[in-house]
Amino acid sequence: MDKIREIPLQYTRRIPLVEKLCPTCNSTFEGPKVRIYCSDECRRKADWAQNGKARNARRKDRKDEAK
Repeated sequence: MDKIREIPLQYTRRIPLVEKLCPTCNSTFEGPKVRIYCSDECRRKADWAQNGKARNARRKDRKDEAK
């Protein structure tokens, strides 16, 4: 069996922050380039605005099937 030497490594990743505008609440925030919303709450609100009607329709269909 080969001998193996393990060395633990530690590094710091630096991600530049950019000033952005949240499309849900129109507040400014600093975040990475890929972030769209200022908080998880705003992300969920935007998701509900886009997909809420379809989710409610599926929920109603499941309730009707259970009866």
